[in-house]
Amino acid sequence: MLVSDGERADARDARDKKSASGKTSGKTSGKASGKTSGKTSGKKSSSWRSLARWFVMGSCSAFLASAAVTYAFAELYLRASEAAASDDGVAVLAEEDGEDESSIDAALAEPLAGEDDAVASLAPRDGAASFGEVLDGTDSLPLQVLATLDASGSEDPEASTASILDREHNTVDGYRVGDELRPGLTLEAIGRQRVILRLEDGSLRSLQLAGAAPLVLAEGPTPGIRARIYSGPLEALLAPVSAGGVGVGGPNGGRLVNAVQLPENPQLYTRKHPANAWGSTHTITALQRSVARFRKQSGYQGAVVIGDISKRHGGRFYPHKSHQSGRDVDIALPGSPGARDWDATWGLVRALIDSDRVERIFLDYGRQSELYEAARRVGESTESLARELQFPEGRYAPAIVQHQSGHEEHIHVRFKCGPDERGCTGVHG
Repeated sequence: MLVSDGERADARDARDKKSASGKTSGKTSGKASGKTSGKTSGKKSSSWRSLARWFVMGSCSAFLASAAVTYAFAELYLRASEAAASDDGVAVLAEEDGEDESSIDAALAEPLAGEDDAVASLAPRDGAASFGEVLDGTDSLPLQVLATLDASGSEDPEASTASILDREHNTVDGYRVGDELRPGLTLEAIGRQRVILRLEDGSLRSLQLAGAAPLVLAEGPTPGIRARIYSGPLEALLAPVSAGGVGVGGPNGGRLVNAVQLPENPQLYTRKHPANAWGSTHTITALQRSVARFRKQSGYQGAVVIGDISKRHGGRFYPHKSHQSGRDVDIALPGSPGARDWDATWGLVRALIDSDRVERIFLDYGRQSELYEAARRVGESTESLARELQFPEGRYAPAIVQHQSGHEEHIHVRFKCGPDERGCTGVHG
């Protein structure tokens, strides 16, 4: 078939238009596809960046938390290490960790159960004066009751004793029932906080404990104690103690195994709370021997009140932070609140130190000056006292008697670990 020149021209124009249309469509499609692809790719990239950011932040948080925990444990370890050892292998700082035992002071100052009750044997007879009346009349005597030990309910009622100040002679003597205080004046009976005296004419008079009244002595040396000095063997004063009681761990985090209860022994001491008087065999034995040595050497007839030691199985013992392993013992200062007997207190502290079984004794620094003066009165040298008392060097000086707030009316004695207490943390001896 023949095609004219005009038809060829028309066909060529049609192809050119179709080609142009294809190019335009391709460009438009390419642009649209590129934009769509770019947007999709951008969104995916943004998501990955967000995930990466959260991953980095999470890792940093975990690292910081781990570092905080590690620091806390390290701090606890360092504190424990510092408290466990010093230059001489013994903690210089008190292991009470700032414990304020003011409540313990108050508890030890409370009267013992039944202390205010009248004793039947003290009932006035034959028209005698009532309790609380002091000797009077033209022959009034300068006598004052300082302390009484009523043993009427014990196995040995005759063990009752009274410490009486004779102002005329400026002395303190210990007496038992039937003793003659001076010619024509005999001690008839002893009760809690009071005594009855029989005069030469047979009449009776009562004399009551001085209580919180000020004790004013005549000028001269500190009153001597002329009580009977026990001459028998020390062991005869000790009550039996069971073997096998051991402390495990330290004073602030320990326990007791086969605990031993401080036995009743009225000729040596009074237990304030027997249910809280459990310790290791080593501690209970050393405590008894120290008090017995103090009684034997000084002839002191006043009360020695033992407070808290540990619970039966040890462990946490509110309000104490220590007293957990049967090695810590609270002892009330001899005398009465407001009229402490510092000479007797030093005698007790001296006996404890000399036992070589004591690691530390805690006493408020403000009270150590009085203890220091009492020690100097009996001839203790400044050199030996420098090793035993922080006063006058300051409350951070290394010594056996250390400052601890809340220990103004009692001493807190920490005994060493016994030689058989392998699980005990502290000084062994």
